[in-house]
Amino acid sequence: IPLVAGRPRGALTFGVGTERDWSSGMQARLDLVAEVFANLLARKQSEDALRTNELMKTGILDSLPSGVMVLDKHGQILDVNDTWKRIARESGLPDGEGIVPGGNLLDACASSNGTDGSRADELFAGLRQVLNGTESHFTMDFSSGSVSGVRWWQIGIVPLNRHQGAVITQTETTERRS
Repeated sequence: IPLVAGRPRGALTFGVGTERDWSSGMQARLDLVAEVFANLLARKQSEDALRTNELMKTGILDSLPSGVMVLDKHGQILDVNDTWKRIARESGLPDGEGIVPGGNLLDACASSNGTDGSRADELFAGLRQVLNGTESHFTMDFSSGSVSGVRWWQIGIVPLNRHQGAVITQTETTERRS
């Protein structure tokens, strides 16, 4: 019996000691069993492909030297790479709920009490403009103090292609300024 769910997935065979004809009722039940197996195989293959794609995406994002954050149209964080988490802590960007998937960056920016409110306001405004489609991109350079001295950063915000949302990158530019 062919296992078909969208496309051929295999075959289901039964062996008996003697040849026999299957009744139409039995054939219908076997076809149903084959359909269930085919759908289970298709689901498993889809889940495996999705898991492989997720691992690939995560691997790519985590191998980038820049921090990357992906937002939906409401500012909800869909994904953050490890570099973003590290850089955000080092550069004084909102921490905790503001930088984890499920958090909302617009809310974090609105409640931020950074030492340079005008820069936070500029970032917040640029993010909103990209999210609502009034700007095609936003870039901002800023500095932050650390134990090792002043560090420079560049934030870039672009729309998320084919989706409503945005991709934010944060890159250290200290060496370029030296």
